[in-house]
Amino acid sequence: VRDDSPLKTYEDMIEQRQDLRVALTSRTSTSGFVMPYRRFVKEGLLKAGEDISTLFTSVDYAGGYQQALQQVLTGRADVCAVSHYTVEGDKTSIYLTPEELSQLRILERTRGVPTHLVCAREGLSDNLRERIKLALLKLSDEHGDLLSDVYGAKTFVRVEGDEHVATAAEAMKVIGEPLESFAR
Repeated sequence: VRDDSPLKTYEDMIEQRQDLRVALTSRTSTSGFVMPYRRFVKEGLLKAGEDISTLFTSVDYAGGYQQALQQVLTGRADVCAVSHYTVEGDKTSIYLTPEELSQLRILERTRGVPTHLVCAREGLSDNLRERIKLALLKLSDEHGDLLSDVYGAKTFVRVEGDEHVATAAEAMKVIGEPLESFAR
């Protein structure tokens, strides 16, 4: 939200939701749509598959993080959902100037949003798959700064794929869209 917003807590946002304009990034954005949607369903504010626009005065899909943030800055939206690295950390200048950033405030965080993934196509040999993993982990250890530039992260770690994306996969099912509609 804007720093001067009368909304002070997430609960304020929920109480005043019928009067609020919301900017989301896109229907395929994990942090800018999927996870906020899941949270609203879990909190009983939406039914699974229900259109999110029923919660607010208006919902706009801005097209990306920077665009959603700009809608709040210019007063076209009262609140937006974006990834944390757009407003915190050493890469915020990709999205906002320091002056713009100083005009915003984090209202609430949604926990459990999985970070970026690197996936291999089905049918890739186990040997090649393992060599790719090792190369990426080595790159992460030796040149973490490159990851920060691309992913907003500092390191790659091995995770159990299904476990890592379980909340996002569950959220996409709650939205009522086939998982394939989110693949790019």
